[in-house]
Amino acid sequence: MLGLLSGISITCCLILLNLPMPLYITLAAIAPILLTTVYFIFCDALLILPWSWQMLDADTKGKLTIINQRGQQF
Repeated sequence: MLGLLSGISITCCLILLNLPMPLYITLAAIAPILLTTVYFIFCDALLILPWSWQMLDADTKGKLTIINQRGQQF
């Protein structure tokens, strides 16, 4: 998934760089592509970390329980 996302974003940026547009327009078009790619990569990476939230549980008494990747409950 990571390789596919990175490959597509790099390909899009290269295509934009080869278009006959002024540099400031090209950079303005490339910036959201790169920011979005970094955002989605970080979202996936942060979910893999052991301290990331895995589940949020609410019981009938209104008690909330957060469970992380390690199985710790808070």
